[in-house]
Amino acid sequence: MYYDRMITNSTDYEDYCSDTLRIWKNVSVFGSYIRSATVADNVYVKDSRLGQQILLNKDVRVLGCDIGDMTQIGFASKLFYTSIGKYCSISWDVSIGGPDHRFDNVTSYTWGTVEELCRNTECHIGNDVWIGAGAIIHRGVKIGDGAVVASGTVVTKDVMPYELVGGVVAKHLKWRFDACVRKRLLEIAWWEFPTDMINKNRTLFQKKPTDETLVQLEQLKKQT
Repeated sequence: MYYDRMITNSTDYEDYCSDTLRIWKNVSVFGSYIRSATVADNVYVKDSRLGQQILLNKDVRVLGCDIGDMTQIGFASKLFYTSIGKYCSISWDVSIGGPDHRFDNVTSYTWGTVEELCRNTECHIGNDVWIGAGAIIHRGVKIGDGAVVASGTVVTKDVMPYELVGGVVAKHLKWRFDACVRKRLLEIAWWEFPTDMINKNRTLFQKKPTDETLVQLEQLKKQT
């Protein structure tokens, strides 16, 4: 459904509650499409698309973003012109794609609106990505499926699928799984399974990716 208004009081809140959508108080949603979501207090969303069962916690800011199904955004995080895949976990106080300052010019001062400064260089976050609290993702960065960004990390370069990075600036720490497992998980692309199938087999997704588990996931994929 398309939304273009500010929701400021309890009467409005009641009007915007349903089985698929819960919008709390002091929420501003302009020029955006929301399929189903829980949107907490003091959230600002503009020129964005939100998929199914999205969670935006208190004080989140979303500008020019496309957010995939089941993704959760933590308290006070700020997202600018970013595409985010499905089943991502973005912690609190994370900044993605925000404006920066050029220190190689005469001045590091910037002119222009956030839209003007950010819209031409988008970030791309894959599926099943976990970004820890306080992380900063610079404009133009791509983070692959299944990657993990440690808390407090400053990411200035692309992150590969299932890579774990951390530090200021981000450095490779390790791979979540060996190359064979990574390849099979990317081919399975479980996040594209129907939501009902994922929910029904939730315990399977909470297991280690042993050969037995991967075979079961591959069999599920054949049913999609």
